[in-house]
Amino acid sequence: MTTCRLDLNLMLVVLFGVSLSAMGCPYPSGAKVVPEVICARGTAQLLLSVERGDEDYKITSGGVQVDCVIRGGGQEIRPPPVFPPITGPGEDQYVTDLPTLGPGRYEVTVSAGVTSSPGGSPVTKSATFPPLPLTVPKVDTETVATTPSNRSRTKIGIGEEVVCSVLPAMSVNWSATGGGTVSPSTGNSTTFTASKSPSTSIVHAQVAGADCTVTFTVVAPDGMTTSLASDGSLGSPGTNNIGAKSFSDCYVLPNDVSFYKVEFQENIPGESYTWPDGTGGTRPSAIVPWGVGFDNKTTDTVSSGLDPAARIFNGTNYVDFTYGVRVPEEYKNEGGTWVRWLPGENHPRDYRGSDRKARTKLEASDTAIGGWMGPWQ
Repeated sequence: MTTCRLDLNLMLVVLFGVSLSAMGCPYPSGAKVVPEVICARGTAQLLLSVERGDEDYKITSGGVQVDCVIRGGGQEIRPPPVFPPITGPGEDQYVTDLPTLGPGRYEVTVSAGVTSSPGGSPVTKSATFPPLPLTVPKVDTETVATTPSNRSRTKIGIGEEVVCSVLPAMSVNWSATGGGTVSPSTGNSTTFTASKSPSTSIVHAQVAGADCTVTFTVVAPDGMTTSLASDGSLGSPGTNNIGAKSFSDCYVLPNDVSFYKVEFQENIPGESYTWPDGTGGTRPSAIVPWGVGFDNKTTDTVSSGLDPAARIFNGTNYVDFTYGVRVPEEYKNEGGTWVRWLPGENHPRDYRGSDRKARTKLEASDTAIGGWMGPWQ
C-alpha cells in the first residue's frame, strides 16, 4: 500500500510520564520533576512539570538539567532540549520540541537533574525516568480504482472508494466529516466512500485522544473527450436509403480521478426537423443510462438509422442537409437529484447531396467524426 503524501497530519500517541519523587527519587525535599511526551498540532514535544519544593529546598534559577534519548526504528536520537530558566515559586511547566519522526513506535528516555540550595549550599540530584512510549502513526490511503495509476492521491471522484489504514498497525476509531462514509468504524483499516456530490471530506483516525486526519477533495465530472473508434454499417450498399452509424470512445473528465461508482444518464429532450423534400422528422425524447469503468471510459453509438434517399431531394437536386440531436449528460448526486454536467453535447447527422452519403458526429469537449458511408439498399 502506498504512503500518503507528506502533507498529511501525523498522529502522536503517548503515555504520561511518572514522577520519580513519589517513587523515592533522591530529589531535594518536596521537589518533583514529571516528564511527559505530548502532542501539540501534530508535533511531538517533551514537557517537564517542575515543583520546586519548600522554601529551604527550592530549586534554584536555571537548576534543571535534562538529557533525552529517543530510540526506535533502528535509530537513537539525542535532541538538545532547551528550557527557559526556572524562576518564582510553585509549579512550572516547560516545553521543548522533539525532532520530526517517521511513522513507528519509539521510547523516550529522560534523565533530569535538579539543583537546590539548602542552607545556601548548592546540591544537585539526578534521576533517570522509565522510558515513555511514543507512537507516531500515519494514515495510508489506496484508491480501489487501479486507474489512474496514482493510487495514493487525495483528489478523488464523486462516489469513489479509498482504503485507509494506519501504520504502524493498531486499532483506531474511524469517522468522516464533510461528506462520505467509512466502513467499518473501528479497526486498523476502513473503506472511505466519497459523497456523490462535490465536497471537501476529512477522514479521522482516532486513538488515545489523538486524531490523525486525511483530507480528500471530491470532484464531479466536468467534461468528456471523444475519438472515433470505428464506423458501423446499416446494410448492403445500394441507392435507396441513406444513413450512417459510428462508434466513439468517450472518457469522462477530469482524468486524474475515477467515476466508476457514478450513475450517468443521457437526458435527450427530443428533436423536430424538416427534410429538404418537406417531410417532417422527429427524434423522440429518451433517458439512456450508462456508466464507466476505473478508466472513465464508455463507448457511444451514434446512428441515424435508414431514411429514403428522396428525403434530401428538394424537387430539383439532391442537396446537403444536417440536423442535430441534443444529448445533455447528467449524474445523480448524493441527494438523488440528476445534475446536468455536460449540457452542450450534440450528435449531428450530415448528409451529402452529391453522392447521397452520410456520416455522424459526436460533439462533446471535442468532436469525433465518423466516415462518409452509404447509400444503402
